[in-house]
Amino acid sequence: MRPKENQRLLVLHAKWTLQSIYSEDVPDICKGLLADGLDSTSLRKLAGLSADELHEVPQLLRRLFGEMNLEERTKIEAAWLLVHEYAAQIQTGKMGAYEGAQRIGQFGNAFDPLFPYLRPFVAAWYEWDEYPEHSQELESKIRTAAAAILPMSPPPTPGKGSEVDRMVKIASNQAKQDHTYNKSEAAQLLARAIPAGHVVEGTWDSKWIAIGSHNDMLILILHSKLRFAIVRWEFEKFIQQHASKLGILTTSVPNPDSAVLSLTHETVAILSGKEFEQTLPLRWLSLNDLRRITETR
Repeated sequence: MRPKENQRLLVLHAKWTLQSIYSEDVPDICKGLLADGLDSTSLRKLAGLSADELHEVPQLLRRLFGEMNLEERTKIEAAWLLVHEYAAQIQTGKMGAYEGAQRIGQFGNAFDPLFPYLRPFVAAWYEWDEYPEHSQELESKIRTAAAAILPMSPPPTPGKGSEVDRMVKIASNQAKQDHTYNKSEAAQLLARAIPAGHVVEGTWDSKWIAIGSHNDMLILILHSKLRFAIVRWEFEKFIQQHASKLGILTTSVPNPDSAVLSLTHETVAILSGKEFEQTLPLRWLSLNDLRRITETR
């Protein structure tokens, strides 16, 4: 078996990336890797470490991953690999539903880009703690969520192309062919659909029209030229029907400061109406980040 095909090694590498390895567990893991048929100088040393030699684990692991030709992972990539590992263990019964929801849910809370994918686990974990009498029903939900997540691809890295990039490109092409978009009418209709919704003052002449609720809590931003909007996910249900009638494409975020948006330079340029330097690094963006970038460019 090639190193990159060994799940035990990949899990060890992911935990190392996330700095979540317990040194005392490493020798037994490495003995398992030797039993799998893998071999290297560092692997043998790690498998033979005594309790008094565990301080050598960090340096030897770094060497091991180099010997196995494992490329560095981002923390998002490492967390996603572990999400799949725990989801698979839930499916096989190797890990209990509650423990699995807790482990997976912690990644959703720790890494903004993963939250939209993992919120069913977060919700089930919290509900289980609050309403243990519903544990049987919640266990079924967790197993269903685990089955659903296994075939999913990881969140797209910023700059590589995402579903949001596709939506913006479609909205841009539509805008070139259809000049009937009435931003005022659209904004007012969406605002009325949201409880206590209203257009926030001072945004009519901006790139984005902001729609708020109580105390100007930001609920949604609507692009002033494209039929495209970003909405807080718990309010999607209120605006979906109206957005569909208006031909407005939407995506959701947990809250305005959650960095969950993966975009390309081209998308940022379309939304800002100006060129965006290709040399500038892209990162995960929040709704508020996107507003600042597109308004100032």
